[in-house]
Amino acid sequence: MSTVQLDGTWAAQLASPYVGAVDTLIQPTPFTATDIYNQHQRLKSDPRFSTYGVILLRQNDFGKRSSDGREIWVTLALLDASSADQVRAWCRTTFASEGANYTNFCLPRQMVPLHS
Repeated sequence: MSTVQLDGTWAAQLASPYVGAVDTLIQPTPFTATDIYNQHQRLKSDPRFSTYGVILLRQNDFGKRSSDGREIWVTLALLDASSADQVRAWCRTTFASEGANYTNFCLPRQMVPLHS
């Protein structure tokens, strides 16, 4: 189990669905809570991320508070990176086979306490 440190370091956001979200590139039906959990488990067990903690948080558990009323679930790879650029470089290398499409799902997120 990984401990989340809201210390200003940067992580890679790997997924961010909500119940009812539709992403036909991932699955043909809207996401259920079980689908979200299963997607997180697949990412957590992916060998590319084995040296990082992979966690699941609600979007409003950290960072800038979202005014979106949906409960969005975020899967993060805790890279302990020092900048957003470092995360982007990691994403580019890790998902090289995806081409430019990785920017749709691998995004830098700063690990800071929830704020407005």
